[in-house]
Amino acid sequence: MVMIKSDIEQERWTPLERSYRGEWRNLCFTIERFQADGLIAGCHDKYQIAKTYQNYGRDLEQRIADVQQSAQRGNYTFFTDRGIPANVLTPPLVRRMLNDWRGAIASKKTRVAEAFEVRYGEEIGVFLATAQNAPRLENAHTVDEDDAVMQLDRWSRG
Repeated sequence: MVMIKSDIEQERWTPLERSYRGEWRNLCFTIERFQADGLIAGCHDKYQIAKTYQNYGRDLEQRIADVQQSAQRGNYTFFTDRGIPANVLTPPLVRRMLNDWRGAIASKKTRVAEAFEVRYGEEIGVFLATAQNAPRLENAHTVDEDDAVMQLDRWSRG
């Protein structure tokens, strides 16, 4: 049996760490998909959909870098604000969990792009790159101001 790096990394984690990582992964994919499904079902303005699509994952790499840097210093606030106890978190686990979130956002964007193409008969990337759409895109309002995981801390505080 060939083991890949993520398998080897997981072997070093405790059952509790694996459990929280699994819950995190499921949470990320579930709420990001729910957000995409809400956009697809509830919005019928192609400019709003396209602008919201652009908004998804905005500044993600910078956010991930900031969270990783904080984790290296022992600050796990990003995750504790989202219900993950600090005592199970380690910098390697944080990296894996952030990769899970990155994957969930990529999956969400793919879902929206596919729905856009089915509904409007054109690829969202081409639509966004067409100069004649720029003025209306600029004036369109996004449906979601932020990705679902970023909203979790606000939801948990009520």
